[in-house]
Amino acid sequence: MTPLDSALPLASNALHGTLDRANSDVVLIVDDVPDNLSVLHDALDESGYTVLVATSGEDALQRATQAVPDIILLDAMMPGMDGFEVARRLKAMAATAHIPIVFMTGLTETEYLVAALESGGVDYVTKPIKPKEVLARMQVHLKGARERAPDPQRAGRLWLRHHHRARERRCTDVADPTGAGAAGALLRHAGPAHAQAGAGVVAQLSGPASATPAAGCRATTLCHRTGCQAPDL
Repeated sequence: MTPLDSALPLASNALHGTLDRANSDVVLIVDDVPDNLSVLHDALDESGYTVLVATSGEDALQRATQAVPDIILLDAMMPGMDGFEVARRLKAMAATAHIPIVFMTGLTETEYLVAALESGGVDYVTKPIKPKEVLARMQVHLKGARERAPDPQRAGRLWLRHHHRARERRCTDVADPTGAGAAGALLRHAGPAHAQAGAGVVAQLSGPASATPAAGCRATTLCHRTGCQAPDL
């Protein structure tokens, strides 16, 4: 866990909650040149996106961890912390690792484009920025991110299946007796909103512990559901 993971300001939850995610995707634009920010901000705002801006690498990290945008447009070359380092840090934090990053760069040499992708970018656009091209690339990556997002209902069912399989094997012979490892990893990958929903599914499906093991259960510890029948995935 990085320092930013463990030291997010209390304002982050408030900012996250004020964004209208139900009706628009949230885009964070990071660029130290005001004219570039203005052009992109106006184009994205007119297209219905919720737009946040940052003018430095440090500001970008703070805004990203507070708001957790759906996609980031990141300038590669900035004073101080450059875009490559910003991307590496974002990808190293659990809360922001899933966010697609599209680099914006005036550098066309292969080494810089490779560096953008290796640091965590999914794509890049070259300057001068063409808003229509940016919008088209954004839509592709936002669609891909939504399709890859884990289903919280499935995460809960996965936890329950592992839970009962572990108990059927008497728990002591299983490295992860609670079965929480695989599902925990899936829930963590899903991000805060999906993880919370997935945890709710687990609570609904598991129910209160039984006073006696279910009929036919070979586990030496108490089952959490009568019949030990975890639903299929």
